[in-house]
Amino acid sequence: MDGESGRFVEVPEYPPFAWQEGEINALTHRAYNIHGDDIKIKMFNDRLEVHSPGKLPSVINVKNIKETRYSRNPKFDVEK
Repeated sequence: MDGESGRFVEVPEYPPFAWQEGEINALTHRAYNIHGDDIKIKMFNDRLEVHSPGKLPSVINVKNIKETRYSRNPKFDVEK
């Protein structure tokens, strides 16, 4: 409750920047050549999960994902 007015104040479960980042990344990095599967966002009691269809691209794997960079669309890669 809001101490001043005595009314309930809605507080989001997750900060907007957190779920927006997950949503934007899922849209940006998904494999668009896969049809029939959608981006899924699931909210649990202890976490928010964002599933984007497709495998990890090229040389990226679970062990090197934090250090290795790969662009699915190198034409728009700003670092090159």
